[in-house]
Amino acid sequence: LLRLRDPANQPAWEEFVSIYAPVLFSHCRKRGLSFEDASDLTQEVVRSVARAMPGFVYDPSRGSFRGWLYTLLRRGISRHFDKGSRDPLRQSDGDSLIEEGRRADPARETWELDYRRRLLAWAMGRAKERFNERIWRAFEETTLRERPVDEVAGELGMTRNALTVAKCRVIAAIREIAERHE
Repeated sequence: LLRLRDPANQPAWEEFVSIYAPVLFSHCRKRGLSFEDASDLTQEVVRSVARAMPGFVYDPSRGSFRGWLYTLLRRGISRHFDKGSRDPLRQSDGDSLIEEGRRADPARETWELDYRRRLLAWAMGRAKERFNERIWRAFEETTLRERPVDEVAGELGMTRNALTVAKCRVIAAIREIAERHE
């Protein structure tokens, strides 16, 4: 979040957009927006974040960043379905957005699940760059495809122990990347 305060920090903004834009878009589509409207609202929310970040001060006791982001999105969706209402992305102070983000909302579970899935996919993509093809395939076949360790080890010319170590190294890298982002 601190890196996003600098609008010129392109790597930070690319990371933010690569993780959050698919989550924002997916949530819009699940809430009934068309492809075009979901794309527009996703861009609008990202622009709102960009406008807010230079002066943004994160205080976890007031709520989470994802909660604030979700509230921006939820208000944008509400505005979409109620064109006569005020523009919630531009006419709200940070405190009311945080308070609103704390309220119970069944769609929030979907939002959190979508975020976790996207974060995992993003972290896996970053981790894959760290390993050779054989180690990544050992992880992929046994963990993602749930194939038997002995079968995969034989195909890859690895011992059971070597495959298990390789798989654990990949999982640790994915976890480290995701936790660093969090």
